Amino acid sequence: MTHSINRSKHRKQQGALSVEAMMVIGGVLVALMFIMTKIPVIMYKINVSKFTSQAAEIVQETQGRPNLSTLTIPKLCERNALSDTICGEAKNGIGTNPFGGNWELKGNTSSPALIDITATLPNDTDHLLDLADLMAPTTRAGCIEADGCSTIKTTSSSIVMTY
Repeated sequence: MTHSINRSKHRKQQGALSVEAMMVIGGVLVALMFIMTKIPVIMYKINVSKFTSQAAEIVQETQGRPNLSTLTIPKLCERNALSDTICGEAKNGIGTNPFGGNWELKGNTSSPALIDITATLPNDTDHLLDLADLMAPTTRAGCIEADGCSTIKTTSSSIVMTY
């Protein structure tokens, strides 16, 4: 008789979740939703870190070169002076910055001893001014912020930094 009661009880519980299991699943779902809301912020911070690192690498590879007016990203890529993450498969810096934009390097028109690095940000123009403020202290003038800085300029989708 005891055996048939256990079997009957076991059949009733099949397919049903216990209250504890439902609470665990609910907690996991809430945690996942919280994490999902933080992903854009985390990705932006990662992209900023990559962006500043790539810009620094380009600047570093131009140091000590006698003729800055003729340097370009493709020229530095041909010489294997820049990483593949900057050069890209086409070795031209197109579409290789972390914000989906291009890197461009050219001599500064005001001074042959300076270079201008242009970064386009077609996929993240909302953060353009924030990124310009972050990069301003790294430019030639070492400004506190981009506003009023002579060595950093912004357009609607790009930042031009002078080093």
